[in-house]
Parts: sequence; C-alpha cells; structure tokens
Amino acid sequence: MIQDAVYNSIVQSDRKGIHARVAEVIEHHFGNQFDDVVEVLAAHYAHAGNTAKAVRYLQLAGDKAFRLFSLVEADAHYRKAVGLIEQRADPADDKTLGEIIANWGQVLCWRLNFAEMREVTERHLARIERNGETRELSRLLQWMGEAYLCGARYEDSERVLNRALAIAERNSDEESARFAKGDLLFLCVLSPDRFPPGYAERGCREVLKEAEVRADHYHRWLSQFFLVSDRFQRGRIDEARELADSWSAFAEATGYPPAVTYYWWTRSFIAVFDGDAGEARRCIDKAAEVSRGETEKETVAMARAMVLAATGSAAEALEPLANISGYAHKSENKFLLGWAENYYGLALASVGDLGAGEKVLTDAAAMFAEWRNTPQQAEAEWILGQIFLQMTTSKERPSLAFLRQNWSFLLRNILFAKGRAREHLERCIALANECGCAGLAAHSRMCLGRLALAEGDPAEARKSFANAREASQGLGWLQLEKDIQDGLSAAA
Repeated sequence: MIQDAVYNSIVQSDRKGIHARVAEVIEHHFGNQFDDVVEVLAAHYAHAGNTAKAVRYLQLAGDKAFRLFSLVEADAHYRKAVGLIEQRADPADDKTLGEIIANWGQVLCWRLNFAEMREVTERHLARIERNGETRELSRLLQWMGEAYLCGARYEDSERVLNRALAIAERNSDEESARFAKGDLLFLCVLSPDRFPPGYAERGCREVLKEAEVRADHYHRWLSQFFLVSDRFQRGRIDEARELADSWSAFAEATGYPPAVTYYWWTRSFIAVFDGDAGEARRCIDKAAEVSRGETEKETVAMARAMVLAATGSAAEALEPLANISGYAHKSENKFLLGWAENYYGLALASVGDLGAGEKVLTDAAAMFAEWRNTPQQAEAEWILGQIFLQMTTSKERPSLAFLRQNWSFLLRNILFAKGRAREHLERCIALANECGCAGLAAHSRMCLGRLALAEGDPAEARKSFANAREASQGLGWLQLEKDIQDGLSAAA
C-alpha cells in the first residue's frame, strides 16, 4: 500500500520517464538475451507511452507464451498489442499487425474462439490488403477461411482459402501455403462432396510430409488427425491402428500437447470399434486428463459423450451431447455438429425418447446434405435404420412410462417399422457406396440380415450376412465381424 501511495504521488509525466528509464536499463543489462523479461519490458514501455516498443515486446511475449502452449497468456499479449496498434493507426505498423494476427489466429483456434477469429480478420482485412499480396495477407485470409468453415459458411471459406493459397504459392511461401492447405483439408472433412475423390488422402500426405521435414508440429498433428478421422468415417479400423502407432511415436518424441491428447482420443474410438467399452472409456478419460487448450478440452468432452452413447451409456452421454448441440447451433462453432449431432440423436433414442431422436437425426441428415457431407448423411441414415430395427427385433416388454412417452411416435410408426428400417438402411448403403464408407455399408448389410431374421426369412438373412462379411473384409472392425458371425449362426 505504501508503494502504491508513493507511485500515485508521482506526476504522470515523471512516471512515464521513470518507466522509460527502467526499461532502457533492463534492455542494456540483458542485451539480446531478454526472453525472460519481455513481459516486464512490454509493461514498462506501455506505461512510458512508447507504443512501438510496447508492441514489439508484447508480440515477443505472445510468441513466447504460445511456444509454451500457455494459451491464455499468449491471447492476452497479442490482444493488447493489437489494441495498441489500433490506437496508433500508423501504416508503419501494418506488417507487425499482420504478423501478430498470423500467430494470434492459431491461439484463437486452440481457444475455440472462432467468432473473434472472424471478427479480427474481417476488421483488419482492408488494412493488410493495402500492402499488396503479402505473406501477412495470406495468413489473415487463411484464419478468416477457418473461421468461416467453423461457422458452416463453406462457399465463403473455400473462396477465401483458395485466395490465401494462391498468394502463398505466388510468393513461394511454403509455410503459409501449408496453413491454407491444412484448412482446405479441414473444409474437406466438413464438406467433402465439393472436392474430387482422393483429395483428402493426397492433401494430408503432402502436408504431413512437408510438416515432418520442417518440424512443423501443428501441421503434422493436423494432417494425422484428418487421416485418422477419415479412417474412422470409412470404417477402416486396421488403418486407424497403424496411424495411431505413428501418432504415438510423434507424441512421445515431441511432447506436443495436441498430439498426446488425440493419440488417446484415437485409441478410444478404436476400442469402440473393437467392442471394448471399458478400454474406450479409459482412453478417452486419459485424453481428458492431458488436454490443455479449450479446443482440446471441448472436443475431448464431446468425444467422451460420443463414446458413452456408442457403448451403452446413453443416459450419461445425453446431457453433454444436448449442451454441445445447443451451443453449436447458436454459435459460430457449428463444426462440432459434424461429429456430435448424430450421436445426440442416438443418445435420445437410446434413453427411450424415440420421437426426439428421430427428429434430431432426420434434421441432421438434411443438414449434412446441405453441407455436402455424404458420409455424415449416411451415418444419420444408418442410426435411423437401427432405431427402427430395434423396434422390430426387441423382445423386451416396453414399460408403461416408455409407452406414455412415445405413444404418438409408436402410433405413427409401429406398423411400418420394418419398412422404415429397410428404407433407412438401404439409403445408408447407397450413400456409403457413393462416398467410399465401406464400414457403414457393411454394418447396414448386417442390420438387413437381422431384419430378415425378424421377418422369418433365414435364407435372405444368410444372404445379407454373407454380403456384410464380404464387404467387411480387411476393415479390422472387430465388433462388426463378431456381429456378422453371430448373425450367420442364428440364420443357419
């Protein structure tokens, strides 16, 4: 308190001089080895009114915090630096502003703040553009494109990202090109039908190779994440295992936080496909334990709920999935729906609310069709097929509470459940074959075998199970292989 009183008694002009002198002494003492005191220098120069040097050291402090993956601190430093640049409005700061946004964008990405990413890049686009097609413009456009794709503005995203890539390639700027390519691959995950066949595989391999050569941990992680997501989506689980092994080596060698987190995320979903619910929960809980940034934490929490819904613990999964769905629909983080929405419908139906589950999944199928995302549309049809299949094959007597909750849905559908099951499963097969999702097609054929058994047609059941077995060859989906064999035995 005494120190504050003394400080406040000093007139403003003298305070500025004292701060300037202290900063100069620190600079002189540390020379070029000032990494440990950049935060102190930034504070003193800000108080001294030396905006140029305050911005310089805030930028360095942000870079330092980001290297340590201290996202909150990095965010604060970059935010303050941009605020000072905006106050000064000096064209000489344009390049520095672009450099800061290039790194701040990645911090906002890991902090799940795509709304601010969009706002910041849109606000400063004209200022960065006036300097021509520079590296800073390419990077700003790349983060703008990522913000658009996360908000489901896919046409805008594709246009902006292609411009960012073209600028980077004209400048022979490999790093900026990698960022643009990485986000085009992200767009391909969410809206794959707008890209030619094989684009994701070729693009991921290209970015991964470049990232390994350049020791670029972010793009090495990103390309591997998209590759493994693609394998899960297509049901190619043995290939996902191979990718998990290489991911494990990467995480162990570098300690890069997202690589560690998503290695456990990958192992969890492999366990789901293997039918090992206990291992799936152990691995996803490990992922939650090691996750650091908001994006990691949020996506792992989402994945945990998806794992629970897929392994028979829908009641525990329902609330987090409902929260994610509500939040994503209302925010600029709609990309979360691309993973969670189908599982939300599954969880609703699994806890006994068939009508609500059907509505979520029907709306999801329509949304994914609009997004031009055939794989997720096929998944929605697949889950709908299983809901109606369960109605036809369940031997449990429904409770009075279940009947009261679902009387309207049952009245409309009970007589047509077999036909509805077949309709959705066959639609899934058609869509899955169209987009190369062999796992979904094989599982749907297995479900058609179960439907044939329920209809008292073992010959047709054997045919469907045999088709499913042939379609599942080489996928490594262990639980599906077991279900097919059980079906063949039942139809014998």
